[in-house]
Amino acid sequence: MKRVTVLFASATLIISALSAAAQQASQDEQAIRRVIARFADSWNRQDMSSLAQLFSEGADLVVITGRHWKGRSEIEMYPGELQKTGYKDSHLAWSPI
Repeated sequence: MKRVTVLFASATLIISALSAAAQQASQDEQAIRRVIARFADSWNRQDMSSLAQLFSEGADLVVITGRHWKGRSEIEMYPGELQKTGYKDSHLAWSPI
């Protein structure tokens, strides 16, 4: 009987830990989705200041061309330059998969 109680207690602890981990993963995923949505919204409003706030002060951004932007203030300038040129009327859309 003692062995069954220990097994039941162990199983309960494991299930609780897995449940907590799954809940945390879900919360993390929702937080990431909110950041992506804010990025798209900032881009579409051409609000580069708001977009740059999504990055830490010491962030690095390397774009597909290999250009390297360092820090929030440089990151704020990069999309601003893009939106003044070929991407002026662009619209960023995303959908969760």
